[in-house]
Amino acid sequence: MLDIPNSVVGAISLGLFGLGVLGLSYGIFSASWDENQVGSLWGWQEFTQNLGRTVKAWRNAREEATKKINNLKFSRVG
Repeated sequence: MLDIPNSVVGAISLGLFGLGVLGLSYGIFSASWDENQVGSLWGWQEFTQNLGRTVKAWRNAREEATKKINNLKFSRVG
C-alpha cells in the first residue's frame, strides 16, 4: 500500500481545485459577450476586453458606494 502524507494529498487537492477555478474563470471571461461577434479560438482578446469591463464596473460600483456613504455622513452632520 502506498503511504502518502495527508499534507501532500491536501496540497494536491487544493491545487487541482484552484486550477479548476482558474479554468472556469478563464472560460467565462474568454467567451464573447457580444452575441453578434464571433470569438477567437483561445479568446485572449475577449478575455482582456471582458476583464477590463468587469474591473471598470467594480470601480464604478465602489465609487458609487463611497459617494452614498459620504452623502449619508454629511447629511447627518448638517
